[in-house]
Amino acid sequence: MRAFLDTSYVREVYSLALLSKPLFWAPEAEIRFISKLQGVSVQVDGSQITCLVVGDALTPSVIERIEYIAASLPYELRIHAYVA
Repeated sequence: MRAFLDTSYVREVYSLALLSKPLFWAPEAEIRFISKLQGVSVQVDGSQITCLVVGDALTPSVIERIEYIAASLPYELRIHAYVA
C-alpha cells in the first residue's frame, strides 16, 4: 500500500517483497526470475518445477490454461490453490 500511495517507496517495497522470503519457505531452494518485461522465456538447465501455487485472483480461464500447460509436462506437477 505504501508504494501505491507514495511512489518514492516503490523500489524499496518491491525489492523487499521479491528478494526476501518468509521463514516457513526457508527450506525451499527456489529460483526467482524478475524482469521488467512480460512474456520472457527462461530456461534453467537441470531444474524441474515441483509445485505451483496458483493465486485466488486468477480467472478460471487462466487457471485452466495453466493446468493445460502443466499437463503437457513429462512429469507430474503439483498445483495448489492459494487462498488469502
